[in-house]
Amino acid sequence: MKKLFVSFLSLATLALVAFGTQAAAASKTERHYDGSGKYVGRSVSSGNGTIRHYDRSGRQSGRETLSSRGSRQYNASGRYAGRSTISKSGEQHYDRSGRNAGRSVKSGSTIRHYDASGKYSGKSVSSGNGTRHYDRSGRYSGRTK
Repeated sequence: MKKLFVSFLSLATLALVAFGTQAAAASKTERHYDGSGKYVGRSVSSGNGTIRHYDRSGRQSGRETLSSRGSRQYNASGRYAGRSTISKSGEQHYDRSGRNAGRSVKSGSTIRHYDASGKYSGKSVSSGNGTRHYDRSGRYSGRTK
């Protein structure tokens, strides 16, 4: 379950960063739900470019710092976990050792996610009431609001 929450937060984080840091600063708290609507955690923006992630029991599960060029992610113990960089062609994601971990490409309100090998892994679709996440088969996998 913890791995599911971390990967779900990864998708939510990608959506936040790809839509820009202004969107993150405007929304102080975002709640995350799995595909069946069950609450899995929340992300809290401090307004200064830092977002803290919490699991469903309220324990901090990680944090990230945002800038106009991308973000840096840290795990629950504060250890560096990876980074993302933003460019005109999308966003590149790297693991903590600097290896390519995937990319995201934004088109309108949709962000398409690809793994390190370039294989499509899902999408996030933003609307007025939050962001919906779908896996590579198109099945609904959760939402952020």
